[in-house]
Amino acid sequence: MRKPITRWLTGAIMVAVLVATGCELSPTELSEDRAAIEAAILAEADFFTSDLFSAVGAEDPDTPVPGSGKTLADIVPWRWGRRMLDVQRDIEITIHDEGDGPATADVTWMGLLSGTFHIIDTTATHYSKDFTDTAVRFATFERRENATAQMQNRGWRMTAISGTTVISDPNTVEIVQVRLTSTDGVDTTFTDVSTLTDREDIIIFAARDTITIEVTTGDPDDVILIHYPAWATGHGQRHHVRTRLHNNGDGTFTGQWVARGMVWRNGHLMNPARHVTISVLSHGTIFTDDEPYDSMAWSFIYRVGG
Repeated sequence: MRKPITRWLTGAIMVAVLVATGCELSPTELSEDRAAIEAAILAEADFFTSDLFSAVGAEDPDTPVPGSGKTLADIVPWRWGRRMLDVQRDIEITIHDEGDGPATADVTWMGLLSGTFHIIDTTATHYSKDFTDTAVRFATFERRENATAQMQNRGWRMTAISGTTVISDPNTVEIVQVRLTSTDGVDTTFTDVSTLTDREDIIIFAARDTITIEVTTGDPDDVILIHYPAWATGHGQRHHVRTRLHNNGDGTFTGQWVARGMVWRNGHLMNPARHVTISVLSHGTIFTDDEPYDSMAWSFIYRVGG
């Protein structure tokens, strides 16, 4: 199990390295295996990347929860959203080859995201705040036994993957847990999105299944958004939908989305890995002019069957 992600993730992107343990591998073998693992990541990019963190959009947020103890905010927002200006990615790969079984590799996928958060209030006044987010996802790869250099990606294949944690700098908000339930019978709770999940154990929702999500942050003044893949119809050319979860007033937030079925890509029907992202924004991020952008997001991978 991976250790929970802590505040150090808001630091600079780490330099990618490659380390072999156990039997000695030549520099050429290390370089070729690293390139093969990177090619395997690229071949299954649906697991590692999504367009959710580069979305530009706006929302019409609700008024603060009555009885929350907060005074009227400095800003009465009308529309708001992020504009991504720069995305830097890096991959850290550690190869383990003990010589008595298939070689394995630990992979850390990292992204440094920066841009501007825009708010337009009800008087058409424009406010902006800079943001910097660090995103981290873990995975493990295994090289098939008796693999050869002639095999695709030298026999390397992903065997487990985690969700993604995205933390702003500065950061005070948190996600305590996320529960997902579906009409088809899925019922699972996450308390650490950085935990590795075996490839065959990734959540599978039925096509057109309705999934209910409950997010616990412990702070009823938080603003919670959910990002999920859009249907081909009903959302124009949008790749994903962003909506606000209902505030239950007790530090929990609920909402729903429908699992999209097969998708068209380059003239072919495909069934890629999907991502649903829960984004938590502090009250001050949206409703005040003097507090910085403050957020945390968890992004989960799921598959669609049936």
